[in-house]
Amino acid sequence: MIRRFRSIFLIAYLIGVLALLTVTFTSARAENISMLVDQYTESFRTTELIFTNYFQGIQNDLLTLSENEIVRTRDDEHFTSFIFADENSFEYNYSTEELKIIQIFKSYLDNHPNANSVYMGRENGSFVRAVPRTSPTRYDPRTRPWYIAAMKTPGILQMTVAYPSVTNDDINIAFVITLNDSNNIPYGVIGIDVTLETLSEVLKDQQLLFGGYIEVVDSQDMIIVTPKDENLYTLNKQDSNYRQLEQTETVTIERNKQFYKVTYSKELWDSTLIAYAPTKVVERSLVSNLISKILWSFIILLIIEASNYIFIKRYIDKPIKELITSLKESQKTDIPKKISLKAKGEFKQFEKQYNELVDSLKQNENDLKRIRNIIITSLSSLTSMRDFETGLHLYRASKYVNLLAEAYNEMNPKEPIPSLIIDIMTESAPLHDIGKIAISDEILKKKGSLTTEEFEIMKKHTLYGKQMFEKIMTGIENRDFIKTAHNMIYYHHERWNGKGYPENLSNNNIPLEARIMSIADAYDAMTSTRVYSPAISHEEAKAELIRCKGTQFDPNLIDVFLSIEDSIKAVAEAYKE
Repeated sequence: MIRRFRSIFLIAYLIGVLALLTVTFTSARAENISMLVDQYTESFRTTELIFTNYFQGIQNDLLTLSENEIVRTRDDEHFTSFIFADENSFEYNYSTEELKIIQIFKSYLDNHPNANSVYMGRENGSFVRAVPRTSPTRYDPRTRPWYIAAMKTPGILQMTVAYPSVTNDDINIAFVITLNDSNNIPYGVIGIDVTLETLSEVLKDQQLLFGGYIEVVDSQDMIIVTPKDENLYTLNKQDSNYRQLEQTETVTIERNKQFYKVTYSKELWDSTLIAYAPTKVVERSLVSNLISKILWSFIILLIIEASNYIFIKRYIDKPIKELITSLKESQKTDIPKKISLKAKGEFKQFEKQYNELVDSLKQNENDLKRIRNIIITSLSSLTSMRDFETGLHLYRASKYVNLLAEAYNEMNPKEPIPSLIIDIMTESAPLHDIGKIAISDEILKKKGSLTTEEFEIMKKHTLYGKQMFEKIMTGIENRDFIKTAHNMIYYHHERWNGKGYPENLSNNNIPLEARIMSIADAYDAMTSTRVYSPAISHEEAKAELIRCKGTQFDPNLIDVFLSIEDSIKAVAEAYKE
């Protein structure tokens, strides 16, 4: 029988290997594509944000300049004109008004080094620039692309397509707007230039997955922004050999022999963002990922086969009898529930022994729970007698803890406190101050403020409580109860900012149950009459908790408290002394 099962599992193993190889290859390629989609989409959005903010800043500045009364002057008869200029004999002869405008433009360039030029053309053909032209050749601003673009939509700020400079090698993008008179008739255009080289510097520091890079292609299919100097202001080559691999709402991924091409689906400034990742680098990653997955697949399958072999070998009488013997000796372990097996013979014997063990453990658990309740009740009563605290105080403390824990779960559904732990917290709340049993009456029942020395002694009640609890619980193995109660007793005076006691814990290093107990204890202390202070109102207590939010108390738990303050107040009023 064993040989037959081994043959079956061996065949299943080989089939599984072939299936996994197919699935693994498909999975590895899908992961690479997914990485391209996710990381390049993020890079596109980052690039979009950078340029949007950059261009928005320039546009805002241009609007400010266009509204400047000095810049808007109509006294442009004597402004510099290059319409009939002779570059061999031309001399600048600025008017007073023109000099004022030039100074404004220069000041802008001095404070905005990324801008290439600030200038203004007028309908009379004059041209005012922040700095003199490289060469005073004949020049009519009214024929330039930036002027024409602005005049097409008077009063509306425009971003031009890229165009070459007349007197140097710069390729610019201009932001322009017309200057309109009171009748909304344009009499000139003001603009700010940015060179493509300046814009491309932004992309040179980007580190993209697989050594890729991003380029911006305008509506004329010209590359206007790129980290590759040799590609700047060249025609974007349309390679028909690209094959589409994936298309999502945000990107389209294509591939040819040289590159993986990722195109951003959102058009920006009449331009398109395109990223390129070297095919060799992407495929190298795919192969590495594939080898890793295949290796792990073989390992997993080998483990499965080995496990099956062991299972088959143990599918005989002797291992079953040994298992029954082991279960007889394991009645000290925590078995959660009974089992029911559809089998006969020794499997039935296994079921019987297992379920007897469960019954035994359940009986033990019930006995321990009764002992635990007796301990909690006795210690709580003793504490209240020593500290002038009544049974109502202990009940309120338990109720506050329960309300806060349940409300915490509603606000944190992904990481809730288990219901069993909430029950233990509610039961254990009255134990939080059991250490005060070891504090002398002179300090414990003192009506005035404690001295520094007395307060240091009082602070030890958390340590005394911890030690007392540990001794009492010796031999009881309910770990959840012991851990939860211990934390509430020992740490409920820790502060969120680390200035509490006994361990100076801070933030989430303080156990959650202790942070909840701290708020419940503080609220009840403030709203109840104590030997050292009179009771204050709910509103005053709430204000104090808010004041100490983020210093003494967990700020998130204070928000939880505020969300259920009506329930808290109702408990305080229903069970007041």
